[in-house]
Amino acid sequence: MEIYNHNCNQIAADDDGCESYRSQIIWESNSQSLGYIYLKVRGFSAQNYGGYTLAYQRTDPVITYTVSTQSNPATAGTTTGGGSYNSGEQCTVSATPNQNYSFTNWTENGTIVSGNTNYTFSVNGNRVLLANFTCILPSPVIVAGGGTFCGSAILSASGGTGGTIYFQGTNSNGTSTAVQANSYAATESGTYYFRAYNGICWGTAGSATVTINSIPGTVSVSGGGTHCGSALLTATGGAGGTMYFQGTNSNGTSTATQATSRTVTESGTYYFRSYNGQCWSLAGSVSVTVINIPNTPFISLFDNVLHSDAEYGNQWHNENGTINGAINQTYVVNETGTYYVVVSNSGCSSAPSNSIYVSVSGVETKVANDLILYPNPANHELFIALVTNDLPFQYTIINSIGQVVAKGSTINYAQVNILNLANGIYLVKVEQDSKAIFKRFLKL
Repeated sequence: MEIYNHNCNQIAADDDGCESYRSQIIWESNSQSLGYIYLKVRGFSAQNYGGYTLAYQRTDPVITYTVSTQSNPATAGTTTGGGSYNSGEQCTVSATPNQNYSFTNWTENGTIVSGNTNYTFSVNGNRVLLANFTCILPSPVIVAGGGTFCGSAILSASGGTGGTIYFQGTNSNGTSTAVQANSYAATESGTYYFRAYNGICWGTAGSATVTINSIPGTVSVSGGGTHCGSALLTATGGAGGTMYFQGTNSNGTSTATQATSRTVTESGTYYFRSYNGQCWSLAGSVSVTVINIPNTPFISLFDNVLHSDAEYGNQWHNENGTINGAINQTYVVNETGTYYVVVSNSGCSSAPSNSIYVSVSGVETKVANDLILYPNPANHELFIALVTNDLPFQYTIINSIGQVVAKGSTINYAQVNILNLANGIYLVKVEQDSKAIFKRFLKL
């Protein structure tokens, strides 16, 4: 018997050698697919007894392969689908990213084999597949507040969506979680950085550059309180700068008045600041109350009555000193001497007035109770009367500056029209038989 392939080439043969009942031939095909072979049977006479077409199918042994999957980074996600598969079997592997990661691709031995999270293929060998993941970065941080400042600068960070912002100082690639902050007060020049972190990866840093100039030292001002006429203010401190007076401007930046002292004549709060050409110090201040010093008064004499041109605050003096109780605008002199007046206002005194020497002789002064003025205060008319007798007398009305505004003679009483007189205090002098009586009234 002989076997031929489809190209009529003999591929197997056997001769029974005249042995009876020999009827088989063994042939093992190496073909990789289905096919056909031809069988020829010959007798003793080499005659061709017949030909037969035989179908054959290759039967391979079952082979098992291993598919393994891994995540890169290992904590970035999970994979499924790995395991044992028969040759030719379909396999689907899947990748699932963890929070803050996204799937990138499947690779094998560094070669990308799929960009899909689900990768399906026929198994024809052992495979080691790597699921690659990429961290989802927080959004970039933006920092505001850069520039040139005095003393300090406030930096503010925004952005960083998907993470928490941390201050990194002057480290551009910092990964410190020590200071969780969206702002920082910088007191030194430099470039400062903030970054956002989501627990896995860091976002792009934001930065701002600041130049911090020094501030002059603290200013102190003395001389506050209550003063008469003026106050001398003195400023100290301000090291590292030049002192300037700022008047009543608490935030003044004037360099018009370079001074460490200043005399002020009005009440208020006054300020000094020190300047180094770049930065101003905090202002030093003091409050003062300045009381005006009264004008120097002028006194005049009418008979034995002294009159001050100052309506209030008078204090009369003679060569012996202060006259107790003599504080009115007028003073009736009872003894010879030199007199003057000093005017005071809230503790502040004027210069002494002019002095007048008064000689008292031949004039007898009666008590004021003998003189009746009514009504007092008066508006239209003033009645002047003596209670002691019905003899004639002379009266004189004097205003606050010593001017005679009315005078006359009468018996018993006088009825004087004062309607046209200015409102104020007036002095009435009544004379009778070389005797003088003085009394004041108020015109309304």
